[in-house]
Amino acid sequence: MSDWVRYQNQEYLEKTRMMIMNQDLLPYTIEKLGIRSGMKVLNVGCGTGEYTFYLGSATKGVSYTGIDMEDSFICKATETASGKPGNHYVFLSGNALNLPFPDNTFDRVVSQTFLTAVPDYERAASEMLRVCSPGGLIASVLPADIRQPLYTPGVWPFFFAWKKRYDELYTRLWKAYSRYAPLSSMAPGIPPMETPQLFVRLGLQDVSAYPVASLFSLSNPVTPEHIKRRYIELEYLSDVRKIEYYSDSIPGFDDEFPKADADEFRKLAALKRDTLLAAIGENRIWEWQYVPMVLVTGRKAV
Repeated sequence: MSDWVRYQNQEYLEKTRMMIMNQDLLPYTIEKLGIRSGMKVLNVGCGTGEYTFYLGSATKGVSYTGIDMEDSFICKATETASGKPGNHYVFLSGNALNLPFPDNTFDRVVSQTFLTAVPDYERAASEMLRVCSPGGLIASVLPADIRQPLYTPGVWPFFFAWKKRYDELYTRLWKAYSRYAPLSSMAPGIPPMETPQLFVRLGLQDVSAYPVASLFSLSNPVTPEHIKRRYIELEYLSDVRKIEYYSDSIPGFDDEFPKADADEFRKLAALKRDTLLAAIGENRIWEWQYVPMVLVTGRKAV
């Protein structure tokens, strides 16, 4: 298991991709990537395959390949792909700094929140370019900024007194996480807004950047109920499994965040989950997540 999984478990990946992959902008994204039937598309640093499946949901007859260094993510993506008709999906374990493909293999080579996470992003991008066919595109989706959830005090009458205690424990818990695996160590790659310059240095043509921001809210009346329920359940599972991993695997973590506090947090996390699930269908401002993303593309010279 890689250090990255300390920060992102499978449930965390799925939950956050629900926030940052805007369904309304999917046709726009497909247009800018120029993905068409018969193409071969590689997703580098694919994780559990969420972005691959996002693109695939708007295409047919495309051959998608995903690669990631974390075996557990690849197993999850492969399992999910079995229920995704319309395209061909293959997921492989491998190193993005030495992609196991011949030169000029893929029509499109894409990544999402990957170049910000890989220390040697110059080599990673060079490998993406190497396996891209002449005239093809390489592309990267990166966060321009990330906003924390926006809550309005007094708007949630169903939270009562336990919400304050939950927030206190949550803040302490993330401080403890940061001590043993700071987020800065998980994102040592390129600053997002420097990616266009990187693509120019690589010799890519027609380098462009497109905003693909997402505003996600549990109170959005047009979001299907099953999506809201899945998000709420994933939030609970990702928090619980992360704290269990740290408590069981990281020496000294219990000194930073004692077992009694961990048990209390798990109970409050379950209470939050059940409270939100019980309020499904009510048009209230539960949680807003604004995640501005940028799609950067460049064309390989012919």
